[in-house]
Amino acid sequence: EQPLAGVSGATIAGHIGVPVHYVPDFSAVAARVASVARPGDVVVTMGAGDVTLLGPEIIAALRANADRGSAGD
Repeated sequence: EQPLAGVSGATIAGHIGVPVHYVPDFSAVAARVASVARPGDVVVTMGAGDVTLLGPEIIAALRANADRGSAGD
């Protein structure tokens, strides 16, 4: 899919009326999600191309955070 002139992830995030986090660095997305997600949250990733690769990375980061949290119990 070719990018549209004047449209970016930041542009779209700026027009969403609910809390949204735009992370321009693909490799930083999973860690960012894991740092802000709380039990019961719904995480939605949108984009074209490689965005489908984020699901497993996000789950792994969330599990790692949960494991670190339970280690202190």
